[in-house]
Amino acid sequence: MRALLLVTFGVLIALLPGDAVAQDQRCHLLPGAREATRHVLPDGRSMVYVSGPAEFACPDGTTIVADSAIGETESGVLDLIGNVFYSDTLKTLTSDRLEYFREDGRLFARGNVVLTDRKTGSVITGAVLEHLLAGTWRPDAKTTVTGRPHAILYERSDSTSTPAGDEITVAADSTAQPVEIDADRMEIWAETLFRADGDVVLVRGETQGFGDHMEFDQVDGRMLLVGSARIEGDAFSLVARRIEGYLVEDVLRDVVAERDAVLLAEELRVEAPWLRIFFEEGELHRLVATRAIPGSEEANSTADPLPQPRAIATEFWLAADSIDALAPAERLELVVAVGEAYAERIADVLEEGLPDVVARDWLRGDTITGYFVQQPRRPPVGVDEPVTEEETLETVLERLVAVGEEGRARSLYRIREEGGEGDAESRASINYLVANRITLLMRHGEVEDVEADGPIQGLHLEPKKTRERQETLDERGESGEP
Repeated sequence: MRALLLVTFGVLIALLPGDAVAQDQRCHLLPGAREATRHVLPDGRSMVYVSGPAEFACPDGTTIVADSAIGETESGVLDLIGNVFYSDTLKTLTSDRLEYFREDGRLFARGNVVLTDRKTGSVITGAVLEHLLAGTWRPDAKTTVTGRPHAILYERSDSTSTPAGDEITVAADSTAQPVEIDADRMEIWAETLFRADGDVVLVRGETQGFGDHMEFDQVDGRMLLVGSARIEGDAFSLVARRIEGYLVEDVLRDVVAERDAVLLAEELRVEAPWLRIFFEEGELHRLVATRAIPGSEEANSTADPLPQPRAIATEFWLAADSIDALAPAERLELVVAVGEAYAERIADVLEEGLPDVVARDWLRGDTITGYFVQQPRRPPVGVDEPVTEEETLETVLERLVAVGEEGRARSLYRIREEGGEGDAESRASINYLVANRITLLMRHGEVEDVEADGPIQGLHLEPKKTRERQETLDERGESGEP
């Protein structure tokens, strides 16, 4: 996107006789025009008419061509009509018509407008272009393109030199990946700030961005999407009211999403008021989610109305005041939930007819840490076909650790009797545990073993055996008494 910001206009110098510009700075009408006449109007104004081709050459190398031209010498108003072509050392501009207003430093092009950066090959097309020159009129230049403009932007090269002749430095076989932007309106401010408004669509490779408003600042590498903001990548999608990304040497390093942020990745879903994502070599590496937006009124308020962030991973979901997830090479490895942390198993109600508090496995503490590992993928139940090579590994929850001093670590979980997994007749025991530290060791999404530290309190409930189950146990010589 930086390349777009090289697309700027210089001051269009005087093209007509009698202008106040020094003689050696004037552009000259080249031979070839069918007719060039000058008329003095009754009010004293002088008009110059040139029937094409009207071609002007300037001392600085600027070339201007049009089918015809009309100019007023006193006011410096110039109207170029038909197949307009403007070229200087930095850019080219083509349009059906181009008007220049010297008194207020304004240039107006319309009809099939094409603005090209000659150094990078970046192009903006649209119906209408207006350029306000920097100078005594205003401190900074501003370019506006309307009519649902389309921009194709290439990265800026390290070289600051400008190309010679009419060649563009981006070769046809260049590996440079452009950014394409569509919007109802585009603006370039002070040669450094690019803005787009109205149904903004951004595409770069496999990544797409959407929003009501977009900004890119060349100086600090900041990119902003506001209003129904959304980013769709090949490995994740991100939605929020406001998404702000930061580039370092044209590489995306981190993204901040605010207000109703939702991240969807292959192995993780995160919902949070404030979310920051860190990238390494273009891949999601780490994310941090918080309840309050840093620096906002909510961050300093004791009555925080915003919900806790929530991370939904394999088998369990977690909620806390803040969540930190580590996913090297986009493989979930660690999730740390801090502040009134709560984890719950993702499953249907495990036991019918029980109160909600005992209907699902859950874990609570000041801090909850989830550890994930890669292991061979199990084929779906009832499917004998082997998994493909791409599906040989899956991310599974290995253990959950809750910490809470003075017995603030609490858990309710089930453990099935050995060999009971997948047995419809097998009902797991219900266990309630209070301690300073509780570790749930997982296997296939269910609790396999438990470790606890500190003063320990608990309750263990064995399931009541059905008659059929009791008969089976009797045949095995096992007791069915709880």
